[in-house]
Amino acid sequence: MPPRSAAAVTPQIAPRGAATLSVARLPQILDLLSRASPNGASLASLSAQTGIPKSSLLNILRGLQSLGYVTSANGAYHLGREAYALANLIISTLRSGRLPAIARPALQRLADKVGETVILGVLSQDERHVVYVDAIESRHTVRVSGIIGNHTPLYASTGGWVMLAHLPDGFVDAYLRSVDRVRHTPKTLTGIDELKAMYRQVREQGVSIAIGQMDESILGFGAPVFDAGGTIAGVVIISSVVSRALQRSDELADAVREAGREISGLLGHSIAAV
Repeated sequence: MPPRSAAAVTPQIAPRGAATLSVARLPQILDLLSRASPNGASLASLSAQTGIPKSSLLNILRGLQSLGYVTSANGAYHLGREAYALANLIISTLRSGRLPAIARPALQRLADKVGETVILGVLSQDERHVVYVDAIESRHTVRVSGIIGNHTPLYASTGGWVMLAHLPDGFVDAYLRSVDRVRHTPKTLTGIDELKAMYRQVREQGVSIAIGQMDESILGFGAPVFDAGGTIAGVVIISSVVSRALQRSDELADAVREAGREISGLLGHSIAAV
């Protein structure tokens, strides 16, 4: 019997461990191709960056190519039409207001982990507030209520500090000059210089910790959610009472920062791009 052509050979089923490894590598391969030069990426360069042997990597790339996620020309690999279609679907999903649906599993995990009220906020249409678009309340008897639709001023809230830390400097300057910076509590920061210093600190640390800005009894922790282009798309907030949260400050700050990164990743944002 004459040998079958390569195209007609039935693919062999890889061992479970190998299949799992291949699946785990797919996002890394697609990410590298998205960052490649217009000339694409060679098999050798992809192998060097991923640590996958060329023979194994070639099989993965062929599989992606058969599905339309990768194309090849002149020995270089590029993203295919299906990869771009998926990217456009993700972007349109975000723009259609489905961020709460995308973020909800991560919010639930965060709420289960810390036992405090967890909130997802976005910039309001008037660009003066953070508006709550999802919330999971703590089961503690004494707790902070996260009511969907609530607004908090940018300059005087956990989420607002995160937003202003990552919005363009021109926007921040115009906002601080035009907004009526009311002192809601003795702890409310209202000075432009002190607020800008706080935003720099939030940007450097990746988390905001706001004590008593709108209510002296409330301590909030906030972290940014970025879209695929690195623009801030929202903010994750842990809100608790000062008496309970102050002793857990480091733990809660780390938890909200991790949740922000997780949700950002779901939107296609790479930490390396920060």
